[in-house]
Amino acid sequence: MVGYRQQLHVKFSRMYPNLQITEPIVADQYREVERKISQVNSEIVLEDNDQINDTPQARPSTEAQMQDEQNDQNQEDNAELTDNSIRELRRVSLEYNDTNPLFRPQLPKMNPSKKLAVAIYISNTETWPEYELDARTLDSLHTLIYCCTLAAAIEMGAEIHTRRNISRTRRQPNTPQWERQLSKKIRALRVTTDGVS
Repeated sequence: MVGYRQQLHVKFSRMYPNLQITEPIVADQYREVERKISQVNSEIVLEDNDQINDTPQARPSTEAQMQDEQNDQNQEDNAELTDNSIRELRRVSLEYNDTNPLFRPQLPKMNPSKKLAVAIYISNTETWPEYELDARTLDSLHTLIYCCTLAAAIEMGAEIHTRRNISRTRRQPNTPQWERQLSKKIRALRVTTDGVS
């Protein structure tokens, strides 16, 4: 075994003369690499065996039937989502087609989810192609993208805030800190002078 380590170290030193590594380190690294390669090879063999054993004929018919029913249910749900998305896009595009972008509802932030991925996929494959040819200008393209996104957000159940129902309190114009401090001192002086007279 010691002769093997020396030969491996000499070979490594010839290949990488600028690296100064000891014999034990080279031997340990070599053994580790060999172990990982054998581990990967065994995993590949196991996966191949699993694929051979997992043919459709080998599965029980009840499992195949359950999977077919689940696929049918998913297709029905996707068809319903597609119809709802197209209907919602038509409604939203009629409502916001010729409006100023500054007066449209702000698009909500949405967290990534499987339902959102499905909604985006449906929007890209089913609803977008219907309206794509109508987007001849930058403004119409912007409106189309906005309407598709808003329709997907509504389908996801996101809360849409219009500009009208966002209640913002009117603040006084921003005055500099020094001016507010002077005004406060002046009010305090007026109170004290009113009490003197």
